[in-house]
Amino acid sequence: MKLSVIIRSISFRYKILISYIAIFFVLIILMYIFASHLVENIVIGSMRLQANQLIQRIQKAPSDEMLIQSLHKQKYLVFFRVSIINDSSELLYDSYTKRFVETGREAPKILNYPEVTAAFKNGFGTNERRSKRSGDNFFYMAKTFDFHGKTYVVRTAIPMKFMKDLTEEVEMGLVLFSSFVLLLFGLLCWLVVNRLTRPIQTVIKAIQPYQEGKVTTLPSIEVSLSDNDNEFRRLANTLNSLSAKIQDQINSITQERNEKEAVLESLYKILNMRRDFISNASHELKTPIAIIGGYVETLHDHPDLPVETSREIIEKVMRNCLRMGRIVKDLLVLTDIDSMVDIRSTKCDIEEIIHHCSQTVKELYPNSNIEIQKDSDDPFSLYADPHLLEIAITNLLENAGKYSKSPAQITIHLEKEESSLKVAIQDKGIGIPKMDLDRIFERFYTVNKAHSRKLGGAGLGLSIVSGIVQKHKGTIAVESEHGLGTKFTLTFPSTR
Repeated sequence: MKLSVIIRSISFRYKILISYIAIFFVLIILMYIFASHLVENIVIGSMRLQANQLIQRIQKAPSDEMLIQSLHKQKYLVFFRVSIINDSSELLYDSYTKRFVETGREAPKILNYPEVTAAFKNGFGTNERRSKRSGDNFFYMAKTFDFHGKTYVVRTAIPMKFMKDLTEEVEMGLVLFSSFVLLLFGLLCWLVVNRLTRPIQTVIKAIQPYQEGKVTTLPSIEVSLSDNDNEFRRLANTLNSLSAKIQDQINSITQERNEKEAVLESLYKILNMRRDFISNASHELKTPIAIIGGYVETLHDHPDLPVETSREIIEKVMRNCLRMGRIVKDLLVLTDIDSMVDIRSTKCDIEEIIHHCSQTVKELYPNSNIEIQKDSDDPFSLYADPHLLEIAITNLLENAGKYSKSPAQITIHLEKEESSLKVAIQDKGIGIPKMDLDRIFERFYTVNKAHSRKLGGAGLGLSIVSGIVQKHKGTIAVESEHGLGTKFTLTFPSTR
């Protein structure tokens, strides 16, 4: 079996787990490397700081003898080995070998020490080597300083054993701490992902056999929830109802025109619509379900939360329940529209319907200004389903109010033509980018997903409007300029 096939066969949750384990080991290795460099930088920084402090204490001495005496007085403040080299590269003082000046012996040259050579050349130098005197490995640091117009060098040293022990302690501490944090975080992520994806997995498992071609009938989605009025159960029932209707249509078409190409194209179109419908509906409901699950889990795990905090959480749960309710309601409207063969048309007054819709929107947006304009004083009547027209016009007016700065300025213009009637609804809101105009009537399509979710939209309103207009054998057109406003024009035939 190829590696790509194996990867595709692994579930989403296990892919997350495997990725997390890989990241975990990479971070542990990086932490281990980082610890070594961290300790080395800390030690060098400490030695450099100590050298600067020592230079400040001895730099004001009037002579080499007084410098050595001053340095000798500071020995209890010095934690590492210290040496002083003059501008002739002679060793004036070493905390291990005492002072050469006092003994009268000739001070040895130390030009061959790399750290000293580097310090005279660059002002600073380091080196690691074994000490000939003690036989131990030392880390040396040398730094120049000005002494009465001459360049002297102060050199400090620290045993490598100390550095190694400190490195091992830091490495072990970082590795243990990082391991604990990463493991804890990984466990929490796994539990959260597993809990939040459980309802979605139910839908996927139900649909997957049909998608893979293992069954020829559309499957039923079974949701094991204790609350029969749960919104997710209602959605599952809606999808099952839609699936049954689509399956009936498929069977009827297949029986009647099994050999015709047009029937096959319709069949594939219906299947694709159903698949997209279920996928988009599941996606739109995933966010409120996840939010509700998280807040309910918080209330369950923390029963002693303050009353104010609990009230805020419950309000957020209620808002998301209302959003789910609106989505399910819109889905049910779309299902009804799709299932209609003929509308229940009667002669109705479109102006009266518009007045009623305006009052409804004014209740939602009290500051909005809705103006109705007519090109004639004659009655504006047509044969239509008044309930569906009210849904379509209310949706457009709500969008105009929702996506406009308060107070919203909305104009409704009624116009009669020879064999048609036009209703134009125009606002001065945020407008729609040109690149999105061709797709705004698609189901679940939103121009700005984050903004639409914040306002409670799911991308179904314009799909409902378009479906209603089509059922009336009418057309819908849109004109918009981003930042200036939008105009929707509905055209209906004025006769049956």
